[in-house]
Amino acid sequence: MTESRRPEPPVDDAAIRDTYEEYDLEDARVAMIADPHNEHAWIQSDVTVPVTQ
Repeated sequence: MTESRRPEPPVDDAAIRDTYEEYDLEDARVAMIADPHNEHAWIQSDVTVPVTQ
């Protein structure tokens, strides 16, 4: 299962923009946070923790 969160349109250049995705890769759950406007700005981890808002 893939979960995605899409950002609101940026108000200005200082606005925070990101995407968050989780997916299964072989036997691990992988999470990735990325900047949709900069393909070189991302971080990926196989450590995920459920978050309650």
